[in-house]
Amino acid sequence: MMDNISFVSTPNLYRGIQDGETTAKYVERLAKELDDEFKRVGPQEVAAFIAETFTGSSTGCLGAPFGYFPAVKAICEKHGSLLYFLVRLALYFLATLRYAFYKT
Repeated sequence: MMDNISFVSTPNLYRGIQDGETTAKYVERLAKELDDEFKRVGPQEVAAFIAETFTGSSTGCLGAPFGYFPAVKAICEKHGSLLYFLVRLALYFLATLRYAFYKT
């Protein structure tokens, strides 16, 4: 991997949430992790945060928990970074629906 790329935890309610943790607390923990990573790397070094809108294609296309993307947007704005949504899986899904629509 390239040494100028950094990763944070995937917002996965199925695997990431801790016992007894509410969704709001989970989102807060993920947001803090992202903010801490910005500080570790140096905000001036971060061009964009790339977020995949749907993850876990083998587990049924999980979306991020409620409140995650507004929290990420606020952190990116705070540090002057772009927020880029990777929607390849969503586009694949829409393309498949369109194909199915035309074939019926």
